[in-house]
Amino acid sequence: MDKSKEINGAADRGQELLAIHVKNAHTRLSDFLDQYGTGLDVLGKAMGAFTKAVYDLPESAACASGCAWCCHLRVETSIPELLVIYRELLTGSTPEGIASLKKWTREAARLGDLRDEDLWYQHKLPCPFLDNNKVCLIYPVRPFACRAHHSMDAALCQKGYEEGRRLMIPSLPLYRASTDIYSTIFIKVMAERGVASFPVGFIKGLAMLLEEPTLTEAWLNGKDVFSPARIIKGDSRE
Repeated sequence: MDKSKEINGAADRGQELLAIHVKNAHTRLSDFLDQYGTGLDVLGKAMGAFTKAVYDLPESAACASGCAWCCHLRVETSIPELLVIYRELLTGSTPEGIASLKKWTREAARLGDLRDEDLWYQHKLPCPFLDNNKVCLIYPVRPFACRAHHSMDAALCQKGYEEGRRLMIPSLPLYRASTDIYSTIFIKVMAERGVASFPVGFIKGLAMLLEEPTLTEAWLNGKDVFSPARIIKGDSRE
C-alpha cells in the first residue's frame, strides 16, 4: 500500500473514532443533566468525569514540568469549566490568596482587553496560576484547553514567546481535538438547555467572578451575565 494512502486512511479512521467519541460524550452529559439538573455540583461531577476520560499526553510530546512558554497565552474555556474552577479556588485559597489574584487581574486588565490574544503576546503575561518554579497551581482542575495544548518542539514555543508572536507549533491534532471536545460539548449541551453558553476568556471570566461572585448563581438561573468575557470567533479576540 502506498505510504501516503496508509497515512490518510489512518487519519480518516481517527476522525471517525473521534466523531463517535464526541457523540457518546455529548449523549452522556445530556442524559446526566436530564437526570440530575444543572447545578454547580452536578457540573463539577461532569467535569471530573470528563477529566478522567482525557488521554495521557503522548511521550513524544516535548512538554514537561517547568516548561511554561504556553502559560503566557490567552486561555479559552466553557462557562461550566470557569465556574467549577472558580469554586475550587474559593475552597482551596486563603483570603490573602484571593485578594492577590484579584489584584493581578485588575493590573492585567489595565493593559487592555484580557480577551485579546495579542495582549498576552505583547506583554508576555504569565498565567496568574503559574508559580515561581513555573508549575501550575491549579493543575488538577486546569481548563481543557490547557490539557489539550501541547508541542512537539519546545524550542519553537520559546521562540514564539520571546518574539511575542504566533508560530505554527507542531502538535498531534487528534490528541488536541480529543481533549478540546469536552469544552465544546459543555458549551453545546448547555446551549441546548436554553442557557447563555459560549466560549469565554478564562482570566477575563475569572476577573468578573472575583469582582461579582453572584454571577455564578445568576448564570445558573438562566441570565446572560458572561457576555463581557465572550470570545467571538472571527474578531480580534479569536
